[in-house]
Order: sequence, then structure tokens, then C-alpha cells
Amino acid sequence: MQKDHQIITIAEKEYIGINPDTKKPGSKTWEWFPHQKPIINHLCAGLEAGAMPFDTAIYSCPKKGGKTGFAGAFGHAWARSQGGEIYFVANSDEQANDRSFQRIQNYLAHIENHKPQLYNRIVEKRTNDAIEYKNPYALLRPIPCSAASQAGSYASLSIWDELWGYDQESSEILWSEFSPIPQLFGKSLRLVVTYAGHRARSNLLWKLYLAGVDPSEHPEGQATSAGLLDAAGDLLPVYENGAQLTYWDHIHRAPEITGATPAFLAARKADTSVRANDYERLWHNNWTAGEEEYITAATIAQCKALGHKHLQGNMFSSFAA
Repeated sequence: MQKDHQIITIAEKEYIGINPDTKKPGSKTWEWFPHQKPIINHLCAGLEAGAMPFDTAIYSCPKKGGKTGFAGAFGHAWARSQGGEIYFVANSDEQANDRSFQRIQNYLAHIENHKPQLYNRIVEKRTNDAIEYKNPYALLRPIPCSAASQAGSYASLSIWDELWGYDQESSEILWSEFSPIPQLFGKSLRLVVTYAGHRARSNLLWKLYLAGVDPSEHPEGQATSAGLLDAAGDLLPVYENGAQLTYWDHIHRAPEITGATPAFLAARKADTSVRANDYERLWHNNWTAGEEEYITAATIAQCKALGHKHLQGNMFSSFAA
């Protein structure tokens, strides 16, 4: 039986998930979902020897599938085992501070009050916008995707929350800034945690998606199956393409924990205030074209019939063609 990577065991030994709404801790230390362990073990193989085969990882599943919790536990365990500069990237300052970085802040605030010996062993210094770990040293910082100048040149890990919603130009520039450097080749990672986006506006994520999945997921997919199995022996939707590993799922793997039960999903689907395409994107991790979820084909036809060349709100520039 394969021994779990220390990213897994460190989180299971000391990390505690804190409810982001109530700020209440879990009743015990972190438990990875069963399908997450083979992904982490495969991703991080060779890391300690500086020979990790992947420098980019995409973790994508439906809304409320545990993405942010995964990123928080992974980021903490990486800092504790690998050290280095670690950046939590989001579309804005507020989001950067509010997602997986905040999960780690909540955890550290909890152990500072309830497990001070562990806190003092881990933390060198902590402020609202930076955390310093010790033994090994790690600097954890949240940044918005527009802050290319803030990015360090020696990042061992960058975590990208909900890449589908990033500003296109800024995200492309910052993504390039975080490309692996020779000194950290084989021991650095860009980790994206997201659900699907809008084809017309989520350009960077769309490129990574097509590069990262195989033709069974999308006809233009360029990757091959990684051959990873879940606890039941079923093939996981995990794919490899060079130095990119991609997990792209449409299934709610742990509904008893996340609350995304069939009854819950049925209620979301029946909610007429939510566009059908948004339901599919959020709750089944399917891409949308981008334009048509805001303005229906029927509305466009009516505008053409009335001779309108423009719609207010600049979603479409012209219907004359």
C-alpha cells in the first residue's frame, strides 16, 4: 500500500477546518475526501527530491465541492513541509483575503487561543495580510491578480482561487510571472481551484482546460487519463499533459459533508431566478458560452424584429449581422 505524502499527513495531524460563517472549528483534525488523496499523492510524487513531475495543477469541481477548504489545507501543509514564498491569488484584494488564505488565518487564530504551544512552534509572525511560518521558513501572502509588481520571483507555491472570474489581461500577465524558475524547478507549483467559467470571458482558464482534459471530457482536449482510481476502484477524472495535472469533475463527491444532496440540487434547479446556464456552471461544473446566459435568443430575435442595433448594457454591440 502506498504511503501517503506528507502534504496529506501534516494536514491530518494538525490542521483544523474552521467554518467560514460561524468560525467554529471542526470536531477533529482535517480529513481529506477519499478521492483527494490519490490526486495529492500523484501530484507531489518526487517533490522532496526536487523532481515533482508537475508544475501546474487544476482542481475543479462543482460549487460547494470543497475547493477552498482543499486549498487552505494544502497551502498550510505545503508551507509546513516545503517553506518558501506562497501566494494566494484572487481577482481582487477583498477576494484574495477572503478565500483560502482566510481559512488558514482562521485556523491559526483558533490554535493561538486553544493550542498556543503548537501556534508558537509554527508561527513566526502573523498580520492581517501576511503570515510567516518557521522551521521551515515560509511567507504566505494574499494578492489580487492585478498586482504583478507585488509577486515575488521565488514563489514555491501560488494558489489561484476561482480563476474563471479574473480580469483577462491581468491574469495572463501574473500567470506568466509565476512560471517556474530554474532554482525551483521540480519543487514549485501553481495550483488553481475553480469551477468552470464563461467561454467568451475566461480565456486563461479555457486554455488550461483544453490543455488539461482528454477527449472524453471535451473533443478538443489535449491530455490523457492519469489512470487514478477512487476508493471504490472507479476511474477519477484526472488527466495529464506534460507538466500539467488536471482534476475536472462534474460530480458532488461528498454530498453528506458538503450538503449538495440530490434534494438540494433539485431545489437549485427549480429556482427560476437563476439562469439555467448558471445552474449548470455552478452546480455541475459545465462551461457556458458567456453571452447567451445574459440575453436569451428570444430577446435577440425581438430586438432584430424591432430594428434595434444595440442593447443597453453593452453586452452585444450589434444585431445587424
